[in-house]
Amino acid sequence: MSPSTKALTTKSGTEKAPATANNNKPAKPADDKPAKCKSFSVSVMVATDDDKREIHFGITKGCNADNTAFWTIDFTLKVKKGTEMNTRVEVHVVIGKDQAKEKAKADALAADLKKNKKLDDERTDVLQTDVADRALQITPKEAQNDPVLKNMLVGIL
Repeated sequence: MSPSTKALTTKSGTEKAPATANNNKPAKPADDKPAKCKSFSVSVMVATDDDKREIHFGITKGCNADNTAFWTIDFTLKVKKGTEMNTRVEVHVVIGKDQAKEKAKADALAADLKKNKKLDDERTDVLQTDVADRALQITPKEAQNDPVLKNMLVGIL
């Protein structure tokens, strides 16, 4: 057996995979510095086929002073009245550093939106049906603090 290769064996003496020692490269020091938080924002507008409703959806990654990220989700529903689109509902949701699971989902959605500049069909359908329907059931003032609407928007992640 060469000095750079050792065979691993079990108690019964059967051979497992060989382990190789790499004596050519020095060990790299651990990088203690975390990656710097980078903020960005992506917005998408979806109009219904009949042009009577517009849904504006945005996701923003921001950076806290301690280099951790937070996410903001914005939703606006506009309904055509006469010749103008009037804002019916606006909702602003912030996901902070204590909600790691939602942050990971927001990270993935934002990356996809940044790349494709488009929501996938399933999320677009949810915005046009469930979220828009709920937004129309409540007053614009109630929408700001409506837990059902907030959960629907976070559910899009």
